[in-house]
Amino acid sequence: MTLRWLMTLGERTDPDTPAYAECPPPGQARAAALVDDFGQLSPILRNWRRQFGHAVTGWAAHVEVDDVEHPSRQVCEDWGPEVRRLALDAGTAAHP
Repeated sequence: MTLRWLMTLGERTDPDTPAYAECPPPGQARAAALVDDFGQLSPILRNWRRQFGHAVTGWAAHVEVDDVEHPSRQVCEDWGPEVRRLALDAGTAAHP
């Protein structure tokens, strides 16, 4: 397995909490991306915003995975608020 950046599309579904965005695991998100370099995430997020609207957030983690279509069960189970992730907003990515 290779250490890469995996990002899933999180959508803002709670109108009462505008800053809230779901953090769906790989396999359940409407979109997912797998890249080698953190800097490659911003253009993908900008494209998702053009495609899906501005009310989206990308959640990303540096994980060992080789295939965005078939991430390990461990990656999917650990995805969420308990793992290190990045909220990417306003079309720019900030490295932790």
